[in-house]
Amino acid sequence: MSRNALMPEGFVEVFESRHTIMILLFLEKEGPCSKSELYAAVSRNPNMPRKIELLEEHGLISRRPVLGKYQESLSITDKGREFVDRIRELESILEQAQQNGAGRRR
Repeated sequence: MSRNALMPEGFVEVFESRHTIMILLFLEKEGPCSKSELYAAVSRNPNMPRKIELLEEHGLISRRPVLGKYQESLSITDKGREFVDRIRELESILEQAQQNGAGRRR
C-alpha cells in the first residue's frame, strides 16, 4: 500500500514541522484562543501563521472570526482531537517500552 493511500498529500510533512504538535496539544488543553495567545504559549516563530494554515488545511484546527473584533479564534476540531488521542497512545507505548527496556538492562 502506498503512502498516499494511507494519508493525504503533505500530511506527514505537517507534523515534521516544529511546533505543530504543540499547537494541537495547546488547543486541546486550553480550548479556543486568539493567535496572540497561541503564539505567547507555544512560539513566536515567524512561520507560525503557515503552520496554523497547514493544520487548518488538514482539518485539524479551525479559525472563526470573533464578533465585534478584528481577530480570529482558533480551536481544535474533532479530527484534531482524534490526532491528539493517537499522540497520547504513542506516548504511552513509548513510556512502556522505556520501562521494559530499563528493566532488562539491570
